[in-house]
Amino acid sequence: MNKKQSIGVFDSGIGGLNVLNNLVEEFPNEDFLYVGDNLNVPYGIKTKEQLEEIIAKIFRYFEKEEVKAIVIACNTASVASMNLECKVPVFRIIEPTAKNALKVSNNIGVLATNFTIESKGYDVYLKNNMKGIKASPFVPIVESDSIKDEESQKVIKEILMPYKDKIDSIILGCTHFSVLEEDVKNVLGQDIKIIDSCKAFKEVLKQYLDENDLNNSDNKNRVVKINFTKVVVNGSSMHPTLIGNYEDGYEYGYTDRFIFKIIGLDRFDIVVIKRSSDELWIKRLIGMPNEKIQIKDGLVYINDEVLVSDTYCDEVILDPGLASEPIYLGEDEYFVMGDNRNHSTDSRNSQLGIVNYKDIYGHSFISRGICKSVTCEFVESKHDYEVKGW
Repeated sequence: MNKKQSIGVFDSGIGGLNVLNNLVEEFPNEDFLYVGDNLNVPYGIKTKEQLEEIIAKIFRYFEKEEVKAIVIACNTASVASMNLECKVPVFRIIEPTAKNALKVSNNIGVLATNFTIESKGYDVYLKNNMKGIKASPFVPIVESDSIKDEESQKVIKEILMPYKDKIDSIILGCTHFSVLEEDVKNVLGQDIKIIDSCKAFKEVLKQYLDENDLNNSDNKNRVVKINFTKVVVNGSSMHPTLIGNYEDGYEYGYTDRFIFKIIGLDRFDIVVIKRSSDELWIKRLIGMPNEKIQIKDGLVYINDEVLVSDTYCDEVILDPGLASEPIYLGEDEYFVMGDNRNHSTDSRNSQLGIVNYKDIYGHSFISRGICKSVTCEFVESKHDYEVKGW
């Protein structure tokens, strides 16, 4: 180990960027390497064996990158990794979070995935001072960005209401749940104390760096790399943007739906569309909500004007498909196309058709928007960040 090595941080998606943000502020001279495992999200519904296999692979990656410490921002991964070997010191989110909670209260609710609660990860530290609240159903609610839907609100109330007036503080024991703070207070009361696990690592990590003389005190050009795991997409519809062998498929990364709350969607963003658990599409946004779109004479028209800013395709569109007639997009509807316009199944075809907001699972990491917005929104832009696929 040496002072110049990075600190590794990982989570099951981009929720851990909140943890990373705090670490970046607390340790201004340290380099960081973040892995968001959005390929395997959500962790909370997987078996212990599945999680151990996934986490072991990430540990090997960090070892290969020669980080000097690993911070696990995910509560579920913290519990599931307890018996895994790693050549690098590992810091798990549960212990420091629990100890911080005990400084606030001795009547604590732990809102976490069923796996985390059933594994009794917090019980070790909180003992009789806690009430575990199994909340795995919250994960798909957050991921689908349906928190304010009537059915979602019903689920949130059903899970939380039994604990109203029975706890005075609550740990949001899953990075997904940070966006539910307002909803938690609406059910349990505005006076409920929220324990922020994202700020839990400061003391333990500082102690480790101090005791082992690993503080990087002289680093004027610090680097923070944000990586996402990869998935493979087959076909040539996004050529030449995604370069690769058509038969072997392409690799690309994508974020989950958290980021939509921060940056929204813009025309020409590359997005991943999820219609079912085993059906993913990657396309570019062309038509936006409440627009009229039509393809005629080989060109795309938006609200009766040629889309001249489309620099991602230089070929005449041979088949307008469903867009041969005007299409009027609704409030949450999008028209998508592949960059290889004459070899793409997209919104022109009934097989995919018009895409609803709820079907968009995330941005591709190669999208310009994701690189810019992770830098500016999740962490302050005064730092030098690099976003890439892992």
